[in-house]
Amino acid sequence: MNILDRPVPRHFDHGWNFPLRIRIIGFVFLLFALLQLLMGMYFIGGAMLFLALFISFSFSGVKIDVDNQQISEYIAYLGFIRISKKYSYLKLHYITVIPKRVSTAVSANMVQQTVDTNYKFSVCLFTESFRVKKTIVDFETKSEATEITTQLAHLLKMNYFEYDPQVVREKLTGRSV
Repeated sequence: MNILDRPVPRHFDHGWNFPLRIRIIGFVFLLFALLQLLMGMYFIGGAMLFLALFISFSFSGVKIDVDNQQISEYIAYLGFIRISKKYSYLKLHYITVIPKRVSTAVSANMVQQTVDTNYKFSVCLFTESFRVKKTIVDFETKSEATEITTQLAHLLKMNYFEYDPQVVREKLTGRSV
């Protein structure tokens, strides 16, 4: 299949809203809530069930609506209650791939600390002045992020550029760095 034959993705799922450790606690709450409901404690069981479902089944994402020229960022609570924020992408002129480092620190006994670092590549939209940045989605590899970015640039009629922090800094300050 040719790269031009594939449709341009317009919906990007960001994944779960809470980290894995918190979701595991949510699943444990789910078990306790079911036990509470079986024992007849409906008020406590119902509250714990709601909290467990809220923690365990909340996720977020982005949808691009080309017909209305809008981008919708949403959070789906309990898996189906969607709260979204929509904005027009007409004020955004540039699209690029920005590398970022995501680190997670875990402490054990207040003495040992383990830091896990991952590198991701974000598809970002910028205004003409580079003062507003909107992140669409993160990818694990630069090639995948660049491929999606070039497809989105064509679809949204934006200018694609290779990200260079010095160029952006010069544009923001109005002088050479």
